[in-house]
Amino acid sequence: KCLEEIEKRPIIEFDTEATGLDPWLDKVVLMQFGIGDQRFVFDVRDGHVDPQIFKEVLSSDDNLTLIQNAVFDYKMMKSNFNIEVVNMYDLMLADELIFAGLNKKSNLGYLVSKYFNLKFPKDVATSFKDYDQEYQEYQLRYASNDVSVLKDIYNLQIGELHKQGLDRVAKLEFEFVVPLSDMELNGITLDTDMWKEIIEETEDNKRSTKVVIDNVLKNTVDQHAFFGLSLVNLDSPAQLKTSLSLLGIQVDSTAVEELQKHRTHDIIDHILNYREYEKFLTTYGENMMAK
Repeated sequence: KCLEEIEKRPIIEFDTEATGLDPWLDKVVLMQFGIGDQRFVFDVRDGHVDPQIFKEVLSSDDNLTLIQNAVFDYKMMKSNFNIEVVNMYDLMLADELIFAGLNKKSNLGYLVSKYFNLKFPKDVATSFKDYDQEYQEYQLRYASNDVSVLKDIYNLQIGELHKQGLDRVAKLEFEFVVPLSDMELNGITLDTDMWKEIIEETEDNKRSTKVVIDNVLKNTVDQHAFFGLSLVNLDSPAQLKTSLSLLGIQVDSTAVEELQKHRTHDIIDHILNYREYEKFLTTYGENMMAK
């Protein structure tokens, strides 16, 4: 009977509670639905409500499913029950679009505080870690509350998205949740031979760029020269700032944002390129293949 009521509604509020955050190691224990002023909390642990009865409604294009942080719930539902939530609206992504990512937070507690000036405690979420426990009223009330505000926030966001001309962008973001989540669940294949070639090419570029930089900086301070090469440590902000000053380039710091203001100087361009090569090798080089 509850399912029949849920299936009738064009817009559904949805959330899950789980034993943890890992979609492969942790288990979904509760599924919550909100429709109008009604809230339903289902215990979907083994021996309780079969989660497969919700597969059709969650996988249907006839219902718009409102979710907070859809990537998490999609991955948990897919890995636990092979249920794909397809036609969704993610409040977190919508908020990040509306405010151009300038807000440091987009969690549900923050959204409730921002839109309604209410406190929305989220510390109970960690209380579901024990899979075999008997749930207390405060836990079920907490789970129910999670789907009590999604529609209200949606109503406020949807108008602002339209006002800013972000309707199509938001739709694209929501649709991308599915392939992104599937990629995070399954990983991607990597052509290791080609990746090694890219690493080698980047290392060559880094070395040649450093030679160019050294040839310029060796003329700044005599004691920094050794066999005609600069001994200026490019990773030392103090040394680099001093050398640039001696070249007539006054910078407040050696941060990327500051250096970009002086990119008309060839040496600055080389330093920025060197850092890009270094960052790539450190972040994506051999480490990428190790993962």
